[in-house]
Amino acid sequence: MINNNAGSSARFDEEALKAASPDATFEILSVTPPELDKAFDRAFSDKPSAVIVVGGDGTARTAAARAVSTGVPIIPMPGGTMNILPKIIFGHGDMARAI
Repeated sequence: MINNNAGSSARFDEEALKAASPDATFEILSVTPPELDKAFDRAFSDKPSAVIVVGGDGTARTAAARAVSTGVPIIPMPGGTMNILPKIIFGHGDMARAI
Protein backbone atom coordinates (compact mmCIF):
# COMPACT_ATOMS: atom_id res chain seq x y z
CA MET A 1 0.00 0.00 0.00
CA ILE A 2 1.57 3.27 -1.12
CA ASN A 3 0.10 6.64 -0.18
CA ASN A 4 1.12 8.67 -3.24
CA ASN A 5 0.70 11.98 -1.44
CA ALA A 6 2.99 11.14 1.48
CA GLY A 7 6.08 13.30 1.85
CA SER A 8 8.72 10.92 0.46
CA SER A 9 6.67 8.07 -1.00
CA ALA A 10 7.87 8.95 -4.50
CA ARG A 11 11.28 7.56 -3.51
CA PHE A 12 9.84 4.12 -2.75
CA ASP A 13 11.45 1.60 -5.07
CA GLU A 14 9.04 -1.21 -5.93
CA GLU A 15 11.75 -3.10 -7.80
CA ALA A 16 14.08 -2.97 -4.77
CA LEU A 17 11.32 -4.44 -2.62
CA LYS A 18 10.78 -7.27 -5.09
CA ALA A 19 14.53 -7.91 -5.40
CA ALA A 20 14.94 -7.98 -1.60
CA SER A 21 12.12 -10.51 -1.27
CA PRO A 22 12.29 -12.73 -4.36
CA ASP A 23 10.15 -15.51 -2.85
CA ALA A 24 7.30 -13.19 -1.88
CA THR A 25 4.27 -12.31 -3.95
CA PHE A 26 3.16 -8.68 -3.96
CA GLU A 27 0.15 -6.76 -5.12
CA ILE A 28 1.05 -3.08 -5.03
CA LEU A 29 -1.78 -0.62 -4.43
CA SER A 30 -0.62 2.92 -5.11
CA VAL A 31 -3.37 5.36 -4.15
CA THR A 32 -4.17 8.92 -3.15
CA PRO A 33 -5.62 9.78 0.28
CA PRO A 34 -9.29 9.70 -0.81
CA GLU A 35 -8.74 6.10 -1.98
CA LEU A 36 -6.90 4.88 1.14
CA ASP A 37 -9.86 3.46 3.08
CA LYS A 38 -11.10 1.43 0.11
CA ALA A 39 -7.55 0.22 -0.64
CA PHE A 40 -7.02 -0.78 3.00
CA ASP A 41 -10.33 -2.66 2.92
CA ARG A 42 -9.07 -4.60 -0.09
CA ALA A 43 -5.58 -5.21 1.27
CA PHE A 44 -6.66 -6.50 4.66
CA SER A 45 -9.71 -8.47 3.48
CA ASP A 46 -7.47 -10.81 1.50
CA LYS A 47 -5.77 -11.84 4.81
CA PRO A 48 -2.19 -11.61 3.49
CA SER A 49 0.75 -12.61 5.68
CA ALA A 50 1.51 -8.86 6.02
CA VAL A 51 0.64 -5.49 4.54
CA ILE A 52 3.57 -3.23 3.65
CA VAL A 53 2.61 0.38 4.19
CA VAL A 54 4.49 3.24 2.51
CA GLY A 55 3.36 6.61 3.73
CA GLY A 56 3.55 8.97 6.61
CA ASP A 57 2.79 8.40 10.24
CA GLY A 58 -0.94 8.98 9.64
CA THR A 59 -1.02 6.26 6.99
CA ALA A 60 0.89 3.93 9.32
CA ARG A 61 -1.54 4.75 12.15
CA THR A 62 -4.54 3.91 9.97
CA ALA A 63 -2.88 0.67 8.89
CA ALA A 64 -2.04 -0.20 12.50
CA ALA A 65 -5.71 0.14 13.48
CA ARG A 66 -6.62 -2.24 10.65
CA ALA A 67 -3.88 -4.62 11.76
CA VAL A 68 -5.30 -4.76 15.28
CA SER A 69 -8.83 -5.40 14.06
CA THR A 70 -7.87 -8.04 11.45
CA GLY A 71 -4.82 -9.70 12.99
CA VAL A 72 -2.82 -9.01 9.80
CA PRO A 73 0.59 -7.52 10.67
CA ILE A 74 1.93 -4.42 8.94
CA ILE A 75 5.41 -3.46 7.80
CA PRO A 76 5.58 0.36 7.94
CA MET A 77 8.09 1.74 5.46
CA PRO A 78 9.36 5.32 5.51
CA GLY A 79 7.35 7.30 3.01
CA GLY A 80 6.25 10.39 4.86
CA THR A 81 7.94 13.55 5.99
CA MET A 82 8.95 12.69 9.56
CA ASN A 83 8.64 8.87 9.47
CA ILE A 84 8.63 8.46 13.24
CA LEU A 85 7.24 4.89 13.33
CA PRO A 86 9.61 3.45 10.69
CA LYS A 87 12.56 5.15 12.43
CA ILE A 88 11.58 3.47 15.69
CA ILE A 89 11.45 0.10 13.93
CA PHE A 90 14.29 0.35 11.40
CA GLY A 91 16.49 3.15 12.77
CA HIS A 92 17.53 6.13 10.73
CA GLY A 93 18.59 4.27 7.59
CA ASP A 94 17.18 4.94 4.17
CA MET A 95 14.37 3.09 2.41
CA ALA A 96 16.71 0.55 0.77
CA ARG A 97 18.12 -0.41 4.17
CA ALA A 98 14.61 -0.83 5.60
CA ILE A 99 13.65 -3.10 2.69
